[in-house]
Amino acid sequence: MVRYKPGRAAETHARIVEQASAMMRERGLAGASVAEVMRAAGLTVGGFYAQFPDKDAMLAEAMEHALQPSLARFRFLVDRVPGGVAEKYLSDERVADVAGGCVAAALAGELHRAAPPVREAFATGAAACAETLGDAGWARLALLVGAMALLRAMPEGPARQALREQAISAYARIAD
Repeated sequence: MVRYKPGRAAETHARIVEQASAMMRERGLAGASVAEVMRAAGLTVGGFYAQFPDKDAMLAEAMEHALQPSLARFRFLVDRVPGGVAEKYLSDERVADVAGGCVAAALAGELHRAAPPVREAFATGAAACAETLGDAGWARLALLVGAMALLRAMPEGPARQALREQAISAYARIAD
């Protein structure tokens, strides 16, 4: 019998969730296949079912994992640079970081097709983010996510810069 060090199963689980989280943001929900996630985690597909009952359970956990840094960033920005939330969120660096960035901007257009556990995980995390953004939090979150998605879709140029500037200005006016 092979013996593994204590905590190995939890480390393996966390590695799978981390890879699934990045892969679904970068490639979409369908692009985060079990085989590719396991390969990226350095594991075989055979070990998947020791960790998750199915792909939807993995994606729901990956969604929760992806939303945690967004919530932490929003809390940090609201507490430390309340006037700069939109500027920081819509920075070139954040726009370029699809795999490590905002899961809502990466997947909002396809979440309506996701399994209920994935949608529920998203809804819970999005509600926490909206609450963190304060007055008119849902409107502020919608503006940020929509602007991020559009910025990612547009090539560099004057229109993209105008979009960023107008979104930052609009964010400041919401609930003021």
